[in-house]
Amino acid sequence: MSQVTFLIFTGHNDRAVVALCRFFSLQKISFVLVASADENPAFTAPWQDKIIFKRSHKVVDIALFQAVMQAYQSSRVTDSELVYCPTTEFINEFVLQHRTALESVGIKIPLPSKEVYDRLTNKASSIEFTASAIGISAPPLLDWSALHVPCVLKPKQNIVRGVVQYPQICMTQAELATALATINPDEWFAQAFVQGQSYYLCACLNQSGQYAYFWQLNLLQQPNGKSIVLARTCRDPGIDAEKLLKALHETAFRGPLMMEVIQEMETGKFHFIEFNPRFWGPLQLALDACPDLLRVFVNDAGGVSFPLFPAQVPTATEHWYAWADGAGAPGCRRYPSLGDLNDQELTSLLQQHDVFKRDLYP
Repeated sequence: MSQVTFLIFTGHNDRAVVALCRFFSLQKISFVLVASADENPAFTAPWQDKIIFKRSHKVVDIALFQAVMQAYQSSRVTDSELVYCPTTEFINEFVLQHRTALESVGIKIPLPSKEVYDRLTNKASSIEFTASAIGISAPPLLDWSALHVPCVLKPKQNIVRGVVQYPQICMTQAELATALATINPDEWFAQAFVQGQSYYLCACLNQSGQYAYFWQLNLLQQPNGKSIVLARTCRDPGIDAEKLLKALHETAFRGPLMMEVIQEMETGKFHFIEFNPRFWGPLQLALDACPDLLRVFVNDAGGVSFPLFPAQVPTATEHWYAWADGAGAPGCRRYPSLGDLNDQELTSLLQQHDVFKRDLYP
């Protein structure tokens, strides 16, 4: 029996939300949902009984969490602690900023300190950490006075004045001019664009330093570095993941984490791209290929005491992830490992492995 109940907000990163709902249901772990103001009923249909509160607007404040806690206390059948699930950067920022107030409301937050979280999630500060931890540098910095395309403009901080900022990939002079007209150079930096193969290191660490992880090979991605829409598990591409995870533990990091690297095809050199210290979109791969990753999170939050054998995912079995609707975005980026699949073959893969259309449980 779960000793805690997990709190999930829908309306943000719903692909990860679906995977978490499946995992918690499969393992008979208590969880509840806070539905977004514009929730699609079809999305949460299998878990309608888990919705304890529906937001009337998108504002995130203390009053929202107080209302959620009141609804939970009125609806719960067991006396278990409510634990926040980190699926969205926007709410994570608020939760860490107001941690003391939320914990006094009665919500447990299984995340590192705001200082540690910010160091990893912010695009500028994470570069220094990764270079120090495992010797992998980011793509070369470009001076504002000598910009050239292709290049990538990145915010130094992910959230500025309450608005989430996203990198802008500029492949043409026109795209660069448009991007420069919308940003403040004091709050952004520029990098060279690296052509190569993208990988995700997907992991979770607990407070005592236990971890589980696997590698994800990215095949198709929405433009401007947004959501991955087709991927599969893969072997270690040649990075010392365990050294990185130990370095993260030494900084007092805990919780879920995704690191993206890109390997140049011509030189084989790896470049650090970013960290996401939260649950990421293709989380279904963790449920399919490395459920210990999710078990580490549950154990650390005080849930079911799963026996753990933290390790890299076995490479004998290949697991796939897809988001078919997301692949409809024009201009999706094809990574080298996708090969020369034609449109029909690609559509077949997307439909076969779609995260929303698959069976409820793995």
